[in-house]
Amino acid sequence: MEKRDEKQKHFVLVHGACHGAWCWYKVATLLKTAGHRVTALDMAASGTHPSQLHEVPSVSDYFKL
Repeated sequence: MEKRDEKQKHFVLVHGACHGAWCWYKVATLLKTAGHRVTALDMAASGTHPSQLHEVPSVSDYFKL
């Protein structure tokens, strides 16, 4: 089992409208370099997420992973 440093954090980065996980590449790189864990999410119909815009009729559908 991996031993975690007490100062290490796990950051979950969520993009805004018209973006994808790609918009966090600079921040994610800096956080990883500092020794943190980083997860950048692609919300529905954004970035590399396979959903199409017409398949996301509501905000709750947008947040499904």
